[in-house]
Amino acid sequence: MAQENNSLTADTPKPAHRAVALLGGYQEAARRLSAFTGKHYSVHAIRKWYQTRIPHDAVIPIARMLDGAMSPYEMRPDLYPDPEWMPPGVAAPLPYKTVLQLCAAHPDITPHQLNRDIYPNPDWRLPAGFASSKHGGH
Repeated sequence: MAQENNSLTADTPKPAHRAVALLGGYQEAARRLSAFTGKHYSVHAIRKWYQTRIPHDAVIPIARMLDGAMSPYEMRPDLYPDPEWMPPGVAAPLPYKTVLQLCAAHPDITPHQLNRDIYPNPDWRLPAGFASSKHGGH
């Protein structure tokens, strides 16, 4: 029996995989979504999204929890056909310095995911050692 690959990254192409990776993995996604919505989400339910898709009632909470790092359109274009629309209360894209600091602290997140206007290339990553430089360090 083949071993399941549990390595999720924010670059994962499928919307459910990417959302779960940005939320911190299966368990963290279930915990955060349950706390945010007041509805219980099990790890099993989150994993089930991989065979189906993100349920309609989870799209807006995920967009809000990720503060715009993933739009409703990216998760469910069948329900949210406007790629520019974000739910009320989702902050504007993060400023470049904040993006760089977050990416330095979390190498699995790309600058493009946090602010597409400033970082249009989804493949661009921070240079190695950036976290220890004057820009990314504390």
